Amino acid sequence: MKGQQSRPIFILSCARSGSTSLCRILNEASNGRCELEPSPNLNRETRDMMEGRLKDAVLTLENSIIPRVRAEMEHVEVYGEKNVTYGPFIPFLHDMLNCKFVFIKRDGREVVRSLVNWHEAKFGTVYRECREPGGLTPEAFLRESRIIRRDAINLEDREFERLRKIAVSDMTKDEYEYFKVKSRETPGRMVVDFRRALEEGDRE
Repeated sequence: MKGQQSRPIFILSCARSGSTSLCRILNEASNGRCELEPSPNLNRETRDMMEGRLKDAVLTLENSIIPRVRAEMEHVEVYGEKNVTYGPFIPFLHDMLNCKFVFIKRDGREVVRSLVNWHEAKFGTVYRECREPGGLTPEAFLRESRIIRRDAINLEDREFERLRKIAVSDMTKDEYEYFKVKSRETPGRMVVDFRRALEEGDRE
């Protein structure tokens, strides 16, 4: 019902153009949800598409973005996603979902300035943090620190692959909840609370 009354929205832009802020604002709406770079997000596929190596854009979307969007639209009145990697797939997404696009354009000089300063000003770098012995500098951002197991990124999840091939209406409640969780997780990411470990001395 709700999915038939609305069209999904994709927020696109160059990096550092304000798309994340817009996504977070829209996600506060009471009648919908706007996801921030949900996984899978086609990082590798976009590069392959731009360089002419991707053989079937439609099949790629059918195995990644389309099932997630349709599943979400079954449960909210308005659904949107923000991702800077969807550009090459715009015509295919429009044909397959009849979706809307919001494209943010920022002055290129400001984009470059923001890209240059972003990690140093906001997150810090592991090179700076490891340069001198002792504790972390004030620029270290523990809340956004993460560990990724690269050998786990491509591990096959047969249950998730099975659910991707069936309609949401045919899933049980537990299957749908599992599908949602797996669609949003970052493959290979380990659960580590750096703030507790480094600031509170938690060794568990």
